[in-house]
Amino acid sequence: MPIRKQNDKKGSVGKLDGCFHHKAKIPVLFKDLIMKLLICTDNLRKTILVILIFLGVLYLIAFQPLASPKKNVQKDPKSKDSDKLYISLRVLPNPEKKTPEKKPVKRPKKRIKKKVDPHYKYTRSKSYINKGRASLGKKGQKIGSFPEIKANYRKHLGINGYLTAMERLGGSFYILNMDTGDIAAQIDTRNRALSLKKNLSGLSPRSRLIENEPTLFKYIKIAQNAFGNGNFAVILLLPLEIDHYIIGALSDTANKIGEDIKNFSTFYGVYVMRGRDLYLGIYKGRLKSGRIKKLNVSLRLTT
Repeated sequence: MPIRKQNDKKGSVGKLDGCFHHKAKIPVLFKDLIMKLLICTDNLRKTILVILIFLGVLYLIAFQPLASPKKNVQKDPKSKDSDKLYISLRVLPNPEKKTPEKKPVKRPKKRIKKKVDPHYKYTRSKSYINKGRASLGKKGQKIGSFPEIKANYRKHLGINGYLTAMERLGGSFYILNMDTGDIAAQIDTRNRALSLKKNLSGLSPRSRLIENEPTLFKYIKIAQNAFGNGNFAVILLLPLEIDHYIIGALSDTANKIGEDIKNFSTFYGVYVMRGRDLYLGIYKGRLKSGRIKKLNVSLRLTT
């Protein structure tokens, strides 16, 4: 486009070949061009900025690795930044397959049977009576060489039961003068008196001494009043057949355990009532050597 000639009010004239006089102002056309350039430059800058932002987003999407999931999120209450979350990461090993432990099978314990001494039971038969008679003699004259028998009657019978049971066996109670060894009187338990009749027929020469029994003290007092002050005691005499039977049965027991009855000094037992039957249980014996032999012997005294 040709440049039109513009007249200056002050009389200045511009050149027609496109050059401006130094005193002239910037032409309007050039000014518009510059403004368009500036506008274009600003748009270009915005366009470039948008392109850079777009490329950055593509980079983040295409090349940024995915964040691993959060594990074990813990919050430290003691830290100043208590609002921050802390993630502890731990590499866990591959779980190994553990073979289950074999539990020991509980087997019932074998019950060890305690060795129980054999129980020897005897009844008042003629075989044991004859065996005892052969050992003691017909009148029991050898009874002093055989062991004595100490039996407890208080545990199961008491004194009244003992008196009744022994009298049922044919036994009798007597007052013995310990100073002379003579029998002073016979005790009448029914009438609670003493009798001077002393029937010793068929009785054993072995006496059973009864000591420290308050129920029998009255008989000792009667004897002292009748015979004067002396050393009196109450004794029991059983039929000789009973002693023959006891010695015969205990001799059999001694033979079964490999002993001789004469090797014993004392047998220990207890009286027991089973129904109407009276039993003598022997639970141990003392040998003359001092050794104790446990026994389990039951002798039925009643027939």
